[in-house]
Amino acid sequence: MKNVTSDLRKDKRNLLNSPLNLTYISSLANKFIGAQSPQVYLDNLYAGSITDHFIPERPKDFKVEADQKKFLEDRYHLILQDLQQHLQELCQ
Repeated sequence: MKNVTSDLRKDKRNLLNSPLNLTYISSLANKFIGAQSPQVYLDNLYAGSITDHFIPERPKDFKVEADQKKFLEDRYHLILQDLQQHLQELCQ
């Protein structure tokens, strides 16, 4: 990434600050992936993490700048679908 995290966090309109870009992970996992590009750390996630964290399928040549909006839109739909299913199950 070209920008420093603290600079990105100041820009509230930056897509990387979207709640859709957040997920709970351990501090150990955060230290492990913190210095890696999304291309590298997404490749290292196992299938369970991808599903549990609502990480959508992505192009093989994922580029944050070019694909971040699509990634967040796809993640939104995965979260919405799971939420709707969960609510339907509660109503049965």
